[in-house]
Formats: sequence, C-alpha cells, structure tokens
Amino acid sequence: LPQTILEWCRIVDRGGLFHCTNEFTHFLTSVETVTKSTMKRGNEKLFNIALLKQTLLQDHAVSSWWSTLRTQGDINDDKISADLLNSLLTDYINLRGFAFAARWMEMYKTENKKVIDKTKGLRTKLQTSLD
Repeated sequence: LPQTILEWCRIVDRGGLFHCTNEFTHFLTSVETVTKSTMKRGNEKLFNIALLKQTLLQDHAVSSWWSTLRTQGDINDDKISADLLNSLLTDYINLRGFAFAARWMEMYKTENKKVIDKTKGLRTKLQTSLD
C-alpha cells in the first residue's frame, strides 16, 4: 500500500495525471469550503457567480493560499495574477455548480415526493365527496 500521496500518484499515474502541489490542493480545498458554506439551500440569492466570486476573494484562507501560489509561481504582475485567479474561480464555480445543482434537484424531488405521497388520490377524494 502507498504510504504517501506522492507514492499513490506514481502508482496510479499512467502518464495522464496532472500533478499539483500541496499548496494548490489547499487552495482548492479552501475554495470548496467557502463555496459549500455559501451555496446552501436557503441562500438562493447568493447563487450569482459574481457574488460567489466576491465572497471567495474576500475569504482569508483563499487569498492566503493564492498569495503563496503566486510567490511560488513567480507571478509578479498584479493584473496577470488577478486575471488568472478570476479565470480559476470562474472555471471552478462553473464546474462545481453542476454538482450543487444536481444535489439540489435530488433534494427537491425527494421533498416533492414526500408531499405527493401524503396526499390522497383523486378517486378517494371523489368517493368521499359523493358519500
């Protein structure tokens, strides 16, 4: 069994894996954490991509990991850094948005099924109204 993540990657990789650093993994994890906490049911007004991006940019962990990645990548230009971060966040939100939407649809279907199961059938209602 592999002892570390790097060993596992070497075992699994057949030439097609994109290897990322631990800092990039921490960056994505912090983005995922903020996204999950923001995109809960009941916060439907926050499902705007621009508002979610703004929330992500204001988060301390996300900005901290991004500054670490920026120094490791030798990105000195603020405009290039901002464009790259904007592009990463947009792609991440678009990619993960489908998963969140699918989960919400399943929850909605489950809730509606419970409501439908509790209602009486049309024939029963007609029979009781005739009696």
